[in-house]
Amino acid sequence: MKSVAVFLVSSLLLANAFAADVINQRRFIRVMPVYQRWKIAGDSAFSELSIPVFIYLPVRYNWSISFSGSRAAVQGDNLTDLSGLTDMQLALSYHAESANLLLNLGLNLPSGKGELTLPQLTTSSVLSSNVFQFQVPNFGQGLNVSPSATWALPVRDNFVLGLGASYQYKGKFAPLTNSSLDYDPGDEALLTGGFDMRLSPTSTLTGDVIFTFYATDKINGREIFGAGNKLVANLQLRKYFGFDELWLLARYRSRAKNDLLAGGVLSAENVKTNPDQMEFVGNYRRRFSRRFSTRFIAEGRFYQNTPAFAGVKLFGAGLAPGLTLAENFQLLAQLQYQTGSFKTGASLSGLEAGLGLLVNF
Repeated sequence: MKSVAVFLVSSLLLANAFAADVINQRRFIRVMPVYQRWKIAGDSAFSELSIPVFIYLPVRYNWSISFSGSRAAVQGDNLTDLSGLTDMQLALSYHAESANLLLNLGLNLPSGKGELTLPQLTTSSVLSSNVFQFQVPNFGQGLNVSPSATWALPVRDNFVLGLGASYQYKGKFAPLTNSSLDYDPGDEALLTGGFDMRLSPTSTLTGDVIFTFYATDKINGREIFGAGNKLVANLQLRKYFGFDELWLLARYRSRAKNDLLAGGVLSAENVKTNPDQMEFVGNYRRRFSRRFSTRFIAEGRFYQNTPAFAGVKLFGAGLAPGLTLAENFQLLAQLQYQTGSFKTGASLSGLEAGLGLLVNF
């Protein structure tokens, strides 16, 4: 039941968050309906249709506020249908330019479908698997509050260091309908450090390491689970060729052993069940005209085999075109296909298709 944070302020990654082109002074709204479908072993299929909405509003040059939310519907073989609104996320950001400091306050407001039946909870657990990367991995939870700070330290003209910290308070909520269970997910603390290096006038290299520490989960005040702390390392390369852009990403994730309840006491599991993960993503954005461009996408994802998780290898390819319809209107689309297999030999494949609109106002 440990879910990934619904909102983790601006990814806390670093120095390049302070680049002038990131501090967007244009208000915009993005609506991007997405259909995702997965098939396992050729006969078990499940899908999600989501309609995420994101609104960004710069208040002043160094202040901004954003809202996000979604509606989603899930159905599939051997799964109970699940649909409704998700929680709404609110974020407030302040950029102290003279101090190279970015302050954020994120709120997850429990407006979504929080109380589920037991069959719906099973469906929700499938959604939350990182393998499938659903746009909406959960529908609702308690009030979350996430203050964070990111600081950039220019070392040389072409080299910047970044440090960040975030704390996420996770409020109690009732996960099951008609139940007296009072679930209190453990709070989270996040520390990150990274660098941003300009290799040439047209290329940059960025790296960061993120540590996440989890407090224990409780039900009715009793500790029942302790998620293993997490390490994520990223390395990114950007290269510009005139109006075209190449972006490469390598990411490594690792989780420590969980603490499980045994004999009334929480103790570390004998064998680590959280799989380590490796991810490689390549994007090449080609501008064909002032109005039309396309991103070509390729990726590979690899999950370790553990006693509780059959290892997975996945390969994907896709396209993400963008068409400017007018000065303030852009049509967005994405189509991606993934295929792979579990360590057991069972195959799996995924399809993602989206069509949306970006409006500046």
